[in-house]
Amino acid sequence: MSAEAYLQMRLKSAKGLACHHVMASLRSSRLALFRHILGEREALQRLHCSMILQWRATIPPAICGSALLLCRGVFLRIAWASSLPDWLSDQEEHRRECEAEVGRYTYILMRLERMSDGREQT
Repeated sequence: MSAEAYLQMRLKSAKGLACHHVMASLRSSRLALFRHILGEREALQRLHCSMILQWRATIPPAICGSALLLCRGVFLRIAWASSLPDWLSDQEEHRRECEAEVGRYTYILMRLERMSDGREQT
């Protein structure tokens, strides 16, 4: 497999994997999706899970599963690939794409906060 074909395969799989994580979390529970987007502690606080929060007080703050924090990634130059998308080859485009990704997760979070817990109650 050429480096170019490998790169294209990885870019497609990354997009699919991100979608899978969101959809699998949503199928699981509201808590699972909150955890994916915000991280463990913030999700438990949002859903007022005080007993679980006390039990898991040893969880490191911030980065523990927070997609919003992970979206603010570090730009790395990749020298070996010839046809990278702009968001992987240009630092400013990368920053814009990271901001757009944060916007997508923020929109999902806004919708999630409006979603009832009726399914989980049954």
